[in-house]
Amino acid sequence: MLKRHCSVNFLKVFIIVGIYFLITNFLSKSEFIRSNYSDYSFDLVNLILLKTPDLYPDTPKVFVVHFDDRFLKSRNLLNKNNEPTYGYIFPREYIADFIKRLDNRIKRVGFGPKALFIDYDFSYSSMPLNNGLSRGDKKLINILAKDRNYTIYLPRISSYNFIADSKNEKIQKHIKEKKIVFVSPKLYVNNDGDIRRYKPFDVIDGKTYKNIIITLYEKDNNTTLKNKLNSSIYQSNILFKAYKENKEGRMIQKSYWSNLFKISVMDFFDLPRKNKDLNNSIIFLGSSYQHNNDKYTLFSFPLTLELNGVDVLANAYETISFFGGFLKVFGFKSVLVVFLLVVTVNCIENLGFFRRLNDFKKVECENTVCKIGMKVSNTILSKAFIIGMFFFLVSIMCLLNFKIWIDFLVLLISYKFVDFLIKLLKERK
Repeated sequence: MLKRHCSVNFLKVFIIVGIYFLITNFLSKSEFIRSNYSDYSFDLVNLILLKTPDLYPDTPKVFVVHFDDRFLKSRNLLNKNNEPTYGYIFPREYIADFIKRLDNRIKRVGFGPKALFIDYDFSYSSMPLNNGLSRGDKKLINILAKDRNYTIYLPRISSYNFIADSKNEKIQKHIKEKKIVFVSPKLYVNNDGDIRRYKPFDVIDGKTYKNIIITLYEKDNNTTLKNKLNSSIYQSNILFKAYKENKEGRMIQKSYWSNLFKISVMDFFDLPRKNKDLNNSIIFLGSSYQHNNDKYTLFSFPLTLELNGVDVLANAYETISFFGGFLKVFGFKSVLVVFLLVVTVNCIENLGFFRRLNDFKKVECENTVCKIGMKVSNTILSKAFIIGMFFFLVSIMCLLNFKIWIDFLVLLISYKFVDFLIKLLKERK
């Protein structure tokens, strides 16, 4: 009885599934499909989850420590227009001072972070034309040369790096022993100006530098990720979480990621000695002051958010930890879910569900209010809208529970495209 009423056109199902994976695997690399469909669908899901709390209890403890306007004002580094007075390069002596104070705190309390990533450009010294080292550069070199129990990660974005090329023997020893590690901080900036994913590695002078996100994840989990980004644009997508509204008087701003915290350099060393969240944590040190040039936009439509680069990288690290590696797009689970989704919709369609909805939409109205109401209800009750919402809800559940991404918008397009082809073939007959 069930078989007779809920028949499935498996040829149609296989064609739809095939088109879906064709688009997600190959065609999504085209700028038109990526910007108008693939990225938009992930953005919509991310917006729903932006302020969803307490779903990520097992992600690593991460502190975003930032040099903000309050810090710059306290050091007289801002002019009357609140613009930095020091030029392009942030004074390295303040970074050195942070590391020194962090080391002293660890000695006092007996515990501290396992890693420190410093999100500043160290390509050149602070001196004009890269001619020698400034006082701040020398101070940073001397601090980095000291022994410590945690690993320091530094960005490598050009051929020259005054720390990597330092003649200081202790620095070179730390680099060799991987106590100082150079990584890539690169992010992909899309044509619309938004940030959605990180670049897994960068090649400089023939040497590959893994992204800080991948480097930290691999060390944390004692594994090596196989980069398969040549086959998918989705795998390094970042799941962004907003920061909760900071209550007056609180030093720490908490993210909707359960273990992501943000705090000013001004407040960091005033944290209680017993703050165990710092134990075995990872610190991302960067800038958040108003006129820094390391800011990125998210979700240009329908909601625009702006995050500093260090915040983006911290979100990316929480994302890769939550997903257990790259976001999974292809695999047995993905194929099974997509197949079952299409079978379910095809079964409902063959039961005549959408035909009955069409009968309801034929109701005629005379007054304006009724006509507007019918237009709205006709849209909501349309086949495309109902199928799209079904795919949308399932994609969210799959992302949270199975850590796989089902691009609901591309799946809807695949389904409607096959419907269009079938209708076209019937008309020609």
